[in-house]
Amino acid sequence: LVNYEQDPSFSPTRAVVELQVERGSWLCECALWVEWLHVGSARALIASELLAIDASRFVEACEGHRILGSVIAEYGRQFHLRVQEARPPNAWWPTDLEAPFTDCADVVCLMRPKMRESMAELAIETAHVAGAFTAFLHGAAPVPPSLVPGLLGEVSAGHAVVVLKGNGELEVVEHRVSYEIRDEDGRIFSQIGTWAGDRARPDCGLPAVSQMHGESAARCCERLVSSRLHPFAEALLVTGVER
Repeated sequence: LVNYEQDPSFSPTRAVVELQVERGSWLCECALWVEWLHVGSARALIASELLAIDASRFVEACEGHRILGSVIAEYGRQFHLRVQEARPPNAWWPTDLEAPFTDCADVVCLMRPKMRESMAELAIETAHVAGAFTAFLHGAAPVPPSLVPGLLGEVSAGHAVVVLKGNGELEVVEHRVSYEIRDEDGRIFSQIGTWAGDRARPDCGLPAVSQMHGESAARCCERLVSSRLHPFAEALLVTGVER
């Protein structure tokens, strides 16, 4: 059990913030990808185990593998850009526990197409091996081979990314950003239909747009406002962006 604390004297908070670090969480992942200054402190409340990664040796190990090194370098560049863009009003300030939009799927979403495909293939292959092992132990079914072409097709078309979560499960994330607009009474602005020729057909949902390569969620929202929501642009106040 570990507690993380931020104090206004050395972090961008107005009051003392205390959070419990969950099992399996990262502490200071940012230090792997950027020149990082700590903005909080962690304290173990009971005997705990911590796995430490030396950032310099991590880089040296990656440089020894041409293909893996190039993928890791691209991942690091995109992670660094997300940390630079993390500031109000589009996001909260990064902490030692988390930086906005640096979840693995968020970062992979912004990588070059070929690297996204490589990451998807590796994730699916790893999940298949892990699934087969789980099936051997518990009688569960591994990743169905029939789903693989469809998943890779979605990645190749730029519609989604596939990554492997910490628990060994596949995560499929669609490249799409929605915009939730509320008035002072809490009512939500939404689309109720679209035109098909000279007829309207039901199509309910929030205003949304597909995310382009290398585009952060905040930039994607700006593009949506300046295009489809242009008539309302001057009346909109962005209060936050979240995944």
